[in-house]
Amino acid sequence: MVHITRVLLGGAIRPKYHFRRKWRLYVEKQKLGGPVIPPSLLEKGVPIVNAAVEQKSLEKNIEQFFDWKPDHPMFIEEPKDGPEHPRYKEIPCRMFKEDTKLFEGVEQAQLLTKTVVISDAPPQWGLQEQLVDALRFPDEDERVRRYVMQSVRWHPSEDKLPRRSLYYGYVAPWYYGISIARANDLICQNLLRLTEMSYSGNSQILKRHLVKDALVNVDYEPAQPDDFRIVLSCNSNFMLTTTELLPPFAAKGQAQLTSQAELPSIYPLKPALNLEETNLYDWDTSYPFTEDCTFGFPHTIIVHHNAPDEWTLAQKKAKAIVHSHATLAALARRMFGKDVKELPQPLSVQCILADRGKHFTFYAYQLNTLDMASPDGIKNLVWVDTDHQTVKTGPEDDPEIVITEKPYRLFQLADQMEGLMGYQMYKEKNSRPRYKIRLLDSYNPAVMKKFLTLYATQLNMTHSNSAQLKEPREPRAVAV
Repeated sequence: MVHITRVLLGGAIRPKYHFRRKWRLYVEKQKLGGPVIPPSLLEKGVPIVNAAVEQKSLEKNIEQFFDWKPDHPMFIEEPKDGPEHPRYKEIPCRMFKEDTKLFEGVEQAQLLTKTVVISDAPPQWGLQEQLVDALRFPDEDERVRRYVMQSVRWHPSEDKLPRRSLYYGYVAPWYYGISIARANDLICQNLLRLTEMSYSGNSQILKRHLVKDALVNVDYEPAQPDDFRIVLSCNSNFMLTTTELLPPFAAKGQAQLTSQAELPSIYPLKPALNLEETNLYDWDTSYPFTEDCTFGFPHTIIVHHNAPDEWTLAQKKAKAIVHSHATLAALARRMFGKDVKELPQPLSVQCILADRGKHFTFYAYQLNTLDMASPDGIKNLVWVDTDHQTVKTGPEDDPEIVITEKPYRLFQLADQMEGLMGYQMYKEKNSRPRYKIRLLDSYNPAVMKKFLTLYATQLNMTHSNSAQLKEPREPRAVAV
């Protein structure tokens, strides 16, 4: 046996390469001529068969006894992209998908969906916020803090996270921990569970159902002959459904006034400019529930945003607006027919955009029309609820107060190193490399109150959870 050492390698700069090279040369010298057949077997005339060759011959002959390609989806080969694909269409389309970034932001989404934006919460939410305080648990803040820490610190996930490139030529090691997508999913599930627990005394919540990964598909004919077909393929990570339609957020008179509003212009750009052009698409409308489903009406949809690249706030708003419009458009065509333009009654849905589990924005969308060929006439409405903060700019003696619009921040970690990669824990001895611990630095209770407010829509607020806990406990700082 040869022991490969650095001295034997001659002080090579690349020891791993030379180690493998010398070991390969050493093994090649020790190769044997072939299998050794015992003489006793040769004397008895026992036939010696090469197992590898025999196995290949058996595989060829066994097909006559067994059907190795049964008619089952798991054995069907995935078709290649091209005219042979079952979803291939000769006429290309522009498709909006979950990861599509609208570069012009809200203005581009308004033109795609024929929507008027109101930068405020609907009046119904203001009335409901005054009633949800009686439903909140005394230790609600402590519970939400623990939910956050469970999502970003305590969950035993070992997801493979992207590498960090510190500088050119440096190959960083692989890190394992809680990915952004998993943390976002866990935080939303925990907040929804706490919301349902707060309304546990109300029997009307039995009409609510939670569906995960609800996919909708909506198609639009081009408005002009030289335009593309448009397909909206949107996936709601969570969809809270109910047995009845949500009441409209705007009165009939307010909806009629939208005909006087003008949509923004992004000329010389077109609304479908940066949508993906493809020939593989479904030219039909699909909704995740059948017509005979009793709980198939959307109440609130939760859309996750886990994109690794940076998006502006306007681009994230546009994503939520298109998802809300596509959900109601698919429902309207299922209820009133595929060729419906002017709806017999408006349809409404609530939307929550969860940005990496840390930032939240809330929307109320009302669908009034599906006549997308013309920018005139009645338009759809969307209310966007964000956190308005006042910032002083200019000189100290005469500062100018500016109101900024930002999403609601649920929490802030003491360590800012998580960035776009993921949440990780200690680097323990003899374990996989990890970043250092994340500690919860701040927490915003307004996000949980918004969840309670949106859940209260269409509920009779007559119960209280004040007696569910014996004594309220003081929230304590969560640290590990």
